[in-house]
Amino acid sequence: MSMFVTGIEDDLPEYKLRDFFKVHGKIKSLVCSHMSHCAFINYETRDAAEKAAAACQGRAVIAGCPLRVRWGQPKAIGTMDKDQRTQMLRDARIPREQEESRHQHSLEAGGDTGGQPSAPVVAAPPGGDDAPNYASLSGD
Repeated sequence: MSMFVTGIEDDLPEYKLRDFFKVHGKIKSLVCSHMSHCAFINYETRDAAEKAAAACQGRAVIAGCPLRVRWGQPKAIGTMDKDQRTQMLRDARIPREQEESRHQHSLEAGGDTGGQPSAPVVAAPPGGDDAPNYASLSGD
């Protein structure tokens, strides 16, 4: 299972990402693209990826760099245009309080939580039993 991390700054070295995420389990691979401001962290086990997702709750701060952490969907790196990369960087920089207040405003506008405070939500990983299928590993 892979985690998709956005908001990677040019001065955030790959080894700091590796050190931060390896506490949740053995990392199979880590691909960092500073040009696209993102990284993929692939864990050897699904359990390790789920631990990382639960621990991060969608956000992480490494060496003062705020990051957004999501489940990975394999895609070619470097295919985003500049506007998409810029938006990805902006998304990671939204402070948690500002994001929560934005969510609260949307609830007040039409959503109903039944008076219950909303708990942090961790999305279930994609594809329960299937393994990622990377073209580079197919041997073709």
